[in-house]
Amino acid sequence: MSDHRGGTDTSTSDSTLSSQTDLNPQPHSSLSSPSLEAQQLLNQLVHDGLVELAQRRQALVQEVEQLEQQRDRLQAEMRTNFAGVSQDVAVRVQSFKEYLVGSLQDLTTAAEQLPLKVPEPRDVSEPPRSVPQRSPQASVSTGSQTNDRRGQPRLSQPLNLQPATRDKQLVQRSSHPRLPQPPSQVPDSRTGEPASPLSTGLQTMPTKDISVVAHQMLGENAKQIRQILDQYRQSPNYYGAPWQLRRTFEPIHADRVSQWFFEHGGRGSLKTLGSRLQNILVTSAIISVLRVMHGDRLHTLILSDSPERLGDWRRGLQDCLGISRADFGGQQGVALFEAPEALTQRVERLIQQGRLPLILIDNSTDMVHLSMLQYPLWLAFAPDLNAMPLY
Repeated sequence: MSDHRGGTDTSTSDSTLSSQTDLNPQPHSSLSSPSLEAQQLLNQLVHDGLVELAQRRQALVQEVEQLEQQRDRLQAEMRTNFAGVSQDVAVRVQSFKEYLVGSLQDLTTAAEQLPLKVPEPRDVSEPPRSVPQRSPQASVSTGSQTNDRRGQPRLSQPLNLQPATRDKQLVQRSSHPRLPQPPSQVPDSRTGEPASPLSTGLQTMPTKDISVVAHQMLGENAKQIRQILDQYRQSPNYYGAPWQLRRTFEPIHADRVSQWFFEHGGRGSLKTLGSRLQNILVTSAIISVLRVMHGDRLHTLILSDSPERLGDWRRGLQDCLGISRADFGGQQGVALFEAPEALTQRVERLIQQGRLPLILIDNSTDMVHLSMLQYPLWLAFAPDLNAMPLY
């Protein structure tokens, strides 16, 4: 009986152990499933974080590149502007020094030539006699002569002193500027000023033939234009009269002006010099040359796409040519336009009035109105696509 009980206890313990053995893997499997999901979630978070960091890094790299480009552009602009300003200041100081030295020398020479001698005493008993003297610069009109009480010849009519013809010519030459003048000019019936062959031909020719006449006339005046450009380059006048160039004229500027006059015949485009200030300097030289040749008949019309750039043109021309704000306007020497239609209408009215219009197109203008290409004088600055412009 005890054996039977012992066998029963053994079987019971074996069944209990087997049930416990079967139940042990269940807690292990239930614990492994959440840890796997957590690992996957962690991997996903790490991946998303890396992607976001890569995107932010790429954006920062682009911003750094843009800032470096802006830094390079600002450095180039500072070098250009500060160099130009320092050169301008140095030129002004040197010119003022030369002006002071020349003025002091002239003052010394004039003081040395002053007659500072003491006049000789004359005899009071003898009354002074007034003897008419002929001036070397005057011609005496003929008249009847009589003798006075002392037997001296006397004119019965007063002297008519008039400047001689040669003296008149000398005075007229000295009152005009020393710049060369065109060989043959016809007086204008309205103003009395000498009219140039170019403007006289424009008044009698139709619009379609104006360009041919302008090209021919510029060719005839080539010697005069070269003389003026050489004068601007070799002996600049920083305190000259208005409408004359007052800035340093380098050979590169003279080459561009000569190219526009002689290769394009006054009608064509020039490659920009890299900055609007340099373009304004070239334009000022062209305006100054045409002003010497044609006077007040020249009217300059400037086209740009923004008021800011037109303001740069106005200030630059005032600085280079010595003109004021009063010289800008519809009826003045320089007019500013933002629309090509208004500029074209103004050019038509100027041609009808016998004026000579000069059209200037800024390098910021992307498209050129075809109607402006029919007129005698126009200049467009072509932008440089390989370089960033400096303003």
